[in-house]
Amino acid sequence: MVMLLVAPLGLASGGCAGDKNKELNEAANQEAEASRVQREAQIDETKKRQLEGIESTKQSTENLPESQQVAKAQSAMVEERQKFQTDAQARLQKVEARLDEARRKLQIARGRAPQSIHDKLEESTHLAAGISRDIDHLSEVNNDAWASEKKRIEGLISDLESSADDVKAKADNVKK
Repeated sequence: MVMLLVAPLGLASGGCAGDKNKELNEAANQEAEASRVQREAQIDETKKRQLEGIESTKQSTENLPESQQVAKAQSAMVEERQKFQTDAQARLQKVEARLDEARRKLQIARGRAPQSIHDKLEESTHLAAGISRDIDHLSEVNNDAWASEKKRIEGLISDLESSADDVKAKADNVKK
């Protein structure tokens, strides 16, 4: 009779432990998402401040006399490049935040996630690092190559955003 009582209690406690573990995993997943959302808000704020700085520089050159039109045109070109670089950095940082969230969720899932998701995450992380280097070197791009380099980087970031969304979605759907 004692044995009958012990077996159901053992099963019941195992069920509770599983529920607790599931709750802890869900809380950790929610924390990962909240961390990404907070990071994205910080990225937006940084981008806003940088664009305001660029705008204030633009305003200081708008009142230049006619004799300094070359300086004014050069200033407009520098402003365009700075705005693009700021926007590209912000987009990339948001992608990296999504990749970090996916990485945290895969760590929580432990061995339940297929290796292909881990591989795609690493591939995306590697691509993000390369794009970051390209963005850092934009100031070195000559005027003739600017338009094509800008288009290339925009395409790379768009591809990376799609890849990151795919990895994040797959990480979200790993069996809990």
